[in-house]
Amino acid sequence: MPLYLRFLFPLIGLLLVTDLSLATHPGTTPHCPALDANDPVQREALMNHVCFLSAAPDTPAHRAESPRELPADIQWTSARGHDLVFSHTDSVYWVRLNVRNSDDSQKLWYLKLNYPLLDEVTFWRSSELVEPALTTGDQHPFLSRGIDYRYFLLPVTLGAGETQTITLRIQSSGALNVPLSLKTPETTIAESNHLTLLHGFFYGALLVFAVFNLLLFFSSGTGYYFYNAFYMASLGLFLFAMGGFANQYFWPDSTGFANTSIPMLMSISSLAMTLFGRSFLEIPTNTIANKVLTGLALTSAGLFIMAFLLPYNRSIVLNTGIALLIIACLFIIGIIRWRQGYSPAKWYVVAWSGMLAGA
Repeated sequence: MPLYLRFLFPLIGLLLVTDLSLATHPGTTPHCPALDANDPVQREALMNHVCFLSAAPDTPAHRAESPRELPADIQWTSARGHDLVFSHTDSVYWVRLNVRNSDDSQKLWYLKLNYPLLDEVTFWRSSELVEPALTTGDQHPFLSRGIDYRYFLLPVTLGAGETQTITLRIQSSGALNVPLSLKTPETTIAESNHLTLLHGFFYGALLVFAVFNLLLFFSSGTGYYFYNAFYMASLGLFLFAMGGFANQYFWPDSTGFANTSIPMLMSISSLAMTLFGRSFLEIPTNTIANKVLTGLALTSAGLFIMAFLLPYNRSIVLNTGIALLIIACLFIIGIIRWRQGYSPAKWYVVAWSGMLAGA
C-alpha cells in the first residue's frame, strides 16, 4: 500500500468519527421553563429554556403552517443547553421559547439566530398567532428580514409583567443549525460594531495578500504567486458567503442564487487549494501524488458546473466530502514531501495543520 494511503484512510475515519460524535441529540423533557428576559444569567443560558420539535415529511406537524395547526398531543424536546444542530434533512423544525418580562415597563429585546443559511424562518409571538410577525430566509428577498443584518434578528417586545411564547418554524435544504441568543438593543449594536471591525480587518487582509501575490505573479511570472492569490480570493469569497455578507451585499434579491453560491464557491475554493498546494509543494509530474491532485482538481471543476444543476442538499454534500478529502490529501502529501527532503514542505505542513483542524 502506498505511503499516502496509510495516512489517508485513518485520517478520514477520524474526521467522520469526530463529526458523528458532535451530532448528539439533546434529551427530552416535558416542559420548557420560561426565561426572565431581564436576567442576564438566564439570557446567557437561553438554550436551557428552548424546546424543539422535529416534524418528518407527511406528518401533521410538517404540514402545519402555524402554531395553531400543531397537534395538541405533540411531545416537545428540550435543547438542554445545546445549540440545535441537525444534518441535511427534509424535516421541518419547530422551536419554542417562553419569555417573561419581570420589569414594570415595556422593553424590547432581539432574538438572534446566528446562522444565515436557512431557506425559510417563520416567527410568531403568542399575541400574533393569526398572522406571522416575520417570514424570511434565503428563499425570500433579503429585505424581508425587516432589519438589514446578515443574521436573523427577531424583535421581541414585552409589556410590563407580560409573558409570551415565541415560536419558530424552520425549514432548509441544507444542514440546519439554530444557534439562538436573546440580546438587548444596546448589546446587539455593540457586538455588531465590534464584529464589523474584526471582519473588516480579516477580509481586508485577505484582499491585500491576494492583490500582493497577484502583483508578484505579474512581475516575476512565477505560477505559485498566481495560485496563492487565487486561493486567498476564493477562500475569502466562500467565507463571505457563509457568513451571510454576500447575500446581504452582493445578491440580496437573488433568492435562488443564495443557495447555489455556497457549493459553487466551495468548489472554486477546493480547486484553488489543490492547485496552490501542488504548486507550493512542487509535486513531480510522474508521481501518484500528482495524479491524485489532478483528479481532485478536475473533480472540483466538475462540481462547480454541477452546483448549477444538482439540488442544493446533494451539491453541498458532494462538495463538503471533496473539500475534506483535498485537505487530508494535501496534508499527507506535504508530510511525504517533507520526508523526501523538500524543506518548504515543513512550513506547509505546519500551516496546513490549522486548516485541517478547522475543517
